Amino acid sequence: MRSICPLANPKPVFTFKHPNFDRTSNVRSNIVMFNVDMNSEIMGFAGYFEAQLYGNIHLSIVPQTHTRGLVSWFPALIPLRQPQRLQRGSKVLFHMNRKFDEQGVWYEWFCEIQNHILLLLEAMIVDC
Repeated sequence: MRSICPLANPKPVFTFKHPNFDRTSNVRSNIVMFNVDMNSEIMGFAGYFEAQLYGNIHLSIVPQTHTRGLVSWFPALIPLRQPQRLQRGSKVLFHMNRKFDEQGVWYEWFCEIQNHILLLLEAMIVDC
């Protein structure tokens, strides 16, 4: 991903521990919030990965902690169905779910945009 304009620093979404001796479910669900600092448009999210292999041995493709010389892993583009315009002061809530059944594992996601002007208007209507 070279032709991007990062609007925020990456944030963790899921954590997995291996081996999974407790046999805890690997189904995951999380909501990550991003504050919008400038008017912009997004068409997706960048997905990064890092792993702690053993002790202090880490591999990472997260830009701030990228492992030097690591060229075999690449970021994932997590696309939106349609580009979304963002207004400064808005909040973007990124919803990500990891699911599985006997057929396999899959991910589902969507984003929710909260515009501060609309939220203020809704709050004023509720208070009246």
